[in-house]
Amino acid sequence: MSTRPVFPPANSALPPVVTELVVRWLPSPEDFGLDSTRVAAIKAANDIATAALLDMVAKRAAAETSTSVFNNACKTVRQLGGAAVRTIDAFAISSSNPAEIWDLAGIPAPKAPGTGPSPAQPTNLVATLDSLGQLTIKWKASNPRGISGIIYQVYRGLNGATPTALDVVGEKLFVDATVPVGTQSVTYIVRGKHGQRSGPLSSEFTVRFGTGGGGLFIASQGEGAPATPTTGKLAA
Repeated sequence: MSTRPVFPPANSALPPVVTELVVRWLPSPEDFGLDSTRVAAIKAANDIATAALLDMVAKRAAAETSTSVFNNACKTVRQLGGAAVRTIDAFAISSSNPAEIWDLAGIPAPKAPGTGPSPAQPTNLVATLDSLGQLTIKWKASNPRGISGIIYQVYRGLNGATPTALDVVGEKLFVDATVPVGTQSVTYIVRGKHGQRSGPLSSEFTVRFGTGGGGLFIASQGEGAPATPTTGKLAA
């Protein structure tokens, strides 16, 4: 086409400009020194370009939508899969043969932490009680940077008994759905673990229960002095 600045340099902007010109030229091409055959050829080529442009725009939009759906789905897979791996790690470590569990699950065993720092001491324990009588214990732990895959060992003692190993979790909370009916107090101790390295024990955290018109409720809760729990079989 002409090098004059009649036609835009970008191909994507060309079809609508030519469409407008053809509308002017086609009824009476001789008024512009043209013939109908030439104008018809321009229109035919421009119709193909217009159709291809619309198809290209539609496919580009579809590709962007597919890309967004794909990336969001992958993000969800990573989140759910990561949580599943942490659960498998906690289950394997509490078993008698961790290597067998990891092998059956098809995931590599966590790398040994080597000489890296140990997990931080769990602090600021707090408890909440739901309507089903399940006790949720949460805590904080300012673990060193660069450490991932930390699990937490939970110890429990009922009615003043020395806490013994109860369960292993992969996040900073534990839901205790097995507190026996009639229990007056529950004491917990939590410790972080990374590979074979264990962090310091938390202070004892005791929850005392009361009863009233609304049923069971937490009468008091708080951390006490550090204590050494006895060993015990981890819950499956």
